[in-house]
Formats: sequence, C-alpha cells, structure tokens
Amino acid sequence: MIETSRREVLAIGALAAMGLLSLPRVSKSEIVADFSAASTRFGLDLLNEIAKQSGVETNLVISPASIMAAFSLVDIGAGTELHAVLGKLFHLDGAADLNGLRRSLAALILGRDSNGPVSGFDAVYVDKAIVLKQTAAKAFKAIDARVESRHLADPDVAKEINALVKKATRGAIQSIIEAPLTGSGIVLVNALYFKDVWRHGFSVGATQSADFHLAAGGRRQAPMMHADARLLSAAEKGAFAAVKLPYRMDGYSLILVVNREKPAQLAEFAPCAGWLAGVGLEDYNVTLSLPRFSFKGGGDVLTALDGLGLAPARSQPGALAGFSDTPLQIAAVPHKVAIVVDEGGTTAAAATGVIAPTASAPPSVSVQSLDFVADKPFMFALHDDNIGSTLMVGYVGDPAKTS
Repeated sequence: MIETSRREVLAIGALAAMGLLSLPRVSKSEIVADFSAASTRFGLDLLNEIAKQSGVETNLVISPASIMAAFSLVDIGAGTELHAVLGKLFHLDGAADLNGLRRSLAALILGRDSNGPVSGFDAVYVDKAIVLKQTAAKAFKAIDARVESRHLADPDVAKEINALVKKATRGAIQSIIEAPLTGSGIVLVNALYFKDVWRHGFSVGATQSADFHLAAGGRRQAPMMHADARLLSAAEKGAFAAVKLPYRMDGYSLILVVNREKPAQLAEFAPCAGWLAGVGLEDYNVTLSLPRFSFKGGGDVLTALDGLGLAPARSQPGALAGFSDTPLQIAAVPHKVAIVVDEGGTTAAAATGVIAPTASAPPSVSVQSLDFVADKPFMFALHDDNIGSTLMVGYVGDPAKTS
C-alpha cells in the first residue's frame, strides 16, 4: 500500500514536470520565496546542531543546497514516513515541496544558463546486487541524474566518484568518499560549484590589516576589504545589520549579517534568519568593510541530521523501499565545502554523499545610510534568488583560520 502510494506520487510528479497534468497554479514568486526561507532555515538549524554537538563554532560552513539536492534524490525512493520527515527537516511546506525542490535543483545543476555561475551534477551508484525499481530509474532519468550499476566494493568505484567530484568542483574538493565502499547498497552524490565576480568590486589597494574581534575574546589581525558608499540592499535593527552584495550575474548575491556592538555567538543570529533569506532588506547607501576569508572543511553530517529528527524515519525497515525490494538504510552523509571570498568575487564548492548499504551491512523610498563593518563574527549566505536556494551558509568567527 505504501509502495503503491509513493509510485503514484512519483508518476504524478513526472507527468506534471512534462506538462501532461494540470496542478493547482502557484505563482513562481511564492515558490521561490518558500524555497528561500526553507533552505535558509534548514541551514541555520544544521549549523546550530553541528555547533551544539561539536562544541566548536569558530568557523562553520555548510551547503544547504547540496545537502537538500542529495536528499531530494533519496526522496525518490523514500517510504511515506521518511518522505514526511524530509519535508519537515527541510521546512518544505506551502508552495514548496520535495518534488519541486528536486526539479528546481536539477535545473540549477544542469545549468539554467550556460554562462551562469553555478554548475554541478547528481549521480546514483547502485550495487549490482541491488535491483533498482523502474519507478526510481524513471524519476532519476527525468532529472538527468547519472545512474551507474557497479560492484560498490570495487575500490575503483570510490575513485570514480571522487574524480567526478573533483572535476565538477574544479579541484576545490578533491574527494567525498574517503575509504573504499564495502558491501552492497546505493550511493547518491551531489556536487555544486559557484564562481562569479562582484557587480561592484573591491580595490585590492584599499585592503588593509585591521583588528577582527573574536567570539572567544581577544583580537586578531585580518585583511579588511573596503569600499566607499554604494547603493545596496541592507537592513539594521538594534545592534544587528545586514547587507546584500550582488554578483555580476543577476539573481546571485552574498548576504552578510553582523552584530555591530559585540562579537556574537552563532545562536544569537537566530532573529536574523529572514535577512539571510533576503527578506526585509531596503535601499541604503552602504560603506563596506569586510575581511577576505577562505574555508575548507567537512565531515559526516548524519549525526547532526539525526539530531534534527531524521533518525527514527531513516531507521525504518522500509525507509528506502522505493529503490529496491532489498532493505537499505542510510549509514553516512559525508559533506564537504570550500569557499574563497576576496576583492574579485567568490568561488564556492560543495559535495554531499548519501551512503545507504543494505540493512544487513554495518550501519521606492528615501535612501538611508549604513556603515557596515564586519570586524566581529558574522554570518553569510550565498544566495540564488532565481530559485530561492541558499547555496552556502556560514558563521565566520575567525577569518584567519582556513579550516
């Protein structure tokens, strides 16, 4: 009964995507706004959960878009309970749902604009011992996800996946599978790459070392980029201020939020979630001071996702019954990111894997003015305004640290 229901949902989604079925009309702007809010809220949830579990929050960066893209592939084979939990985990309600997320991200990854700043891929590796159901195979084909049937325990499979990730991220991420895969099962992979220049760049000559006030106390010298007053979308309320820096390509921006009075901890930025999603910003004449920063990092985010409520649903025997009659269970979610922000623009990359072995295997107004100085811990969100996706979100507590 559950399996038939999921098959019907996938079939309806495929027909709708091909324009063969009429669904209730929802405005594009409403869907984009919902996706924007959802990806930002999920990103902040996960950052806070990682900080809570690790006890470390000097610099934390994740890619909500990459993680959501990987799990939108998982959703193709998800049972009813897991499907519902993923929707809740990613805050997908209202006009935004998992099927819409999957199609929107697929369009982004495949290159909505060949000259656009975003590229990437989705791939699914299925062990030869697993018979992939036709409904799942058709759903993967509908979004042009690469599907391979291999012996996953062959060391060359991990090498091949890593080579795809390295190529897709222009070498920013060298690998996503750190050890040879064992046993049978399924591996779902997403990679994203972003590179663009500022619409209004920073002069390298204006960059000077200045104090950056650390969250843990004390100060550290950081290379601060500066720009004279320019018209930008921004906001301020109490001690907090936000600014949106547009890239050359329309629809892409980096949103920054800082507490101007004191070095703020990650959790203190919670009231600013709307700003990080691009909501509530107005025109200001903004003078800018922003540190150059770069970051590479990653790890398995499954424990953090479990902390947000994934565990019970992913542990059910039929959690991934839509993929195969062979029981499968999510056992690891490796996630890596890399970002460089400097005077010229931004380069960012992310990769996410979902490793699911067989269950028997081991488990117009007056213009205001704003002086935005990010000389204290700040948050940022790399944003795609076209589909409402937060490509990357992070907290920078020490710009001098690169990992």
